[in-house]
Amino acid sequence: FEVVFNNLYSVRWTYDPIDNSYLRSMLGIPFNDRVTREQIRAKNVIICFSDFSNSRSAIGEQKVNIRTIGTGSAIFYLDGKKTAGTWRRDVGKPIKFYNSDGEDLKVNAGTTWIQVVPQGTQVK
Repeated sequence: FEVVFNNLYSVRWTYDPIDNSYLRSMLGIPFNDRVTREQIRAKNVIICFSDFSNSRSAIGEQKVNIRTIGTGSAIFYLDGKKTAGTWRRDVGKPIKFYNSDGEDLKVNAGTTWIQVVPQGTQVK
């Protein structure tokens, strides 16, 4: 699947059924770990949709504000399958994920990559 941020930037995750994991590429180039030089691999990939806005820091630098409190829709990629659900985070609490039945999401042991994207970001 591909997360399309704009015409110039996208991220692709390719499912590897042998290892039951997803390999990350950016702009068609494998995205490698800086230390191990191995391509980034995750057992679970979660795409969370939230509100983004732009503002300036106290010293005038441009910054992006991402809403991380509340709830929103999510897409889960596990075991080569795509499912829809939601995320929720209350003040001072960790984020939680729920399947379409409202039950806690069960993920595979191993690396989970959580990507927060602006509402309306195309995932294909």
